[in-house]
Amino acid sequence: MKARKRILKEASSLISGDRHKQHGDAKENFTNIAKGWEVILGVEIPIYKVGLCFDWAKTCRTNASPKEMDNYTDGCGYKALAGELAADEE
Repeated sequence: MKARKRILKEASSLISGDRHKQHGDAKENFTNIAKGWEVILGVEIPIYKVGLCFDWAKTCRTNASPKEMDNYTDGCGYKALAGELAADEE
C-alpha cells in the first residue's frame, strides 16, 4: 500500500475510532479547547480553527522530522476534523 493511502486510512481510523474513544466527541473537545484559548488570548476562536492550529503544530513538527509518519497522519486527521466542524458552522 502506498504511503498516502496508509496515512489517510490510519488518520480516518484514528479520528473515527481510537482517538474518539480516548478524547471524546471532537466537537465538544474542540469547543472546550477554543474556550480556554479565548480566555488566554482574549479573542473569539471558531472551533474549526482549533483543528487548524493542531494541524499547524504537526506541520511544524514535520518540518523538523520529515520522516516521522505520525505527524502526517495526525495532520490529516486534524484537517479533516476542522473541515467537518467548519461545515457544521454554516
